[in-house]
Amino acid sequence: MKFFYFLLLCFAGGIFVSCTKTNGVYDTTNGVVPADDIQIRDDQFFPGIDSVALGASIRFVNVTGVSHTLISDDAVSINTPAILPASTYTFKINTIGTFRYHCIEHPAISGIIIMRP
Repeated sequence: MKFFYFLLLCFAGGIFVSCTKTNGVYDTTNGVVPADDIQIRDDQFFPGIDSVALGASIRFVNVTGVSHTLISDDAVSINTPAILPASTYTFKINTIGTFRYHCIEHPAISGIIIMRP
């Protein structure tokens, strides 16, 4: 009987682990990016619109061959240093709202982060 409960616990734990998001891991096989990661690639942000829970970290992942400096339209909420190729930048926005941002070097590249409760 103890073995049965052990198996049940292992199975339930496996489901829990498989349902939780793996922060910061990009699945190159399936092209999956965790919700709080935003890639800079192919002259765009992916995803272009990201909804993030308040308090969660947001990480920009630069997979291009050039640097990108990102700034929000209000010039305060998002203001990154240059994110070098194959580098990341992690930050938090502690305010609920919608934040539009763009790349300073490439103004046509823009995105939106929606901070939700």
